[in-house]
Amino acid sequence: MTLLIALKWMVKGKKGVVVFSDSKVTVGPVSYEVRKVYPILLTEDVPLAIAGGAGDAAFIKQGYRICERVLKDLAVREWNKKTPSSDQFEEAVKRIESVFIEGSRSYAIKA
Repeated sequence: MTLLIALKWMVKGKKGVVVFSDSKVTVGPVSYEVRKVYPILLTEDVPLAIAGGAGDAAFIKQGYRICERVLKDLAVREWNKKTPSSDQFEEAVKRIESVFIEGSRSYAIKA
């Protein structure tokens, strides 16, 4: 079981979200630490999203990379390097879902 808690937070008059997660994975008699929450930042000052996952570590890490690639590409190409609006983020989620469904190789970033 994975426990995630997210809180809306105010810091110096700015809104933010604080996300907490347990970091212990247990498979049979073996337990180990794993990163279940992954912040996605365009720059230090421009947060894009927080991704979370539980399950096979290789799949989760690949999922984080796909989310980060799609979001950073959209931020540069369509969002003027700013945090997206809720409508823009909803469209980004649809694009990420499409990549997961079609396979990670289907999303190529063109230079």
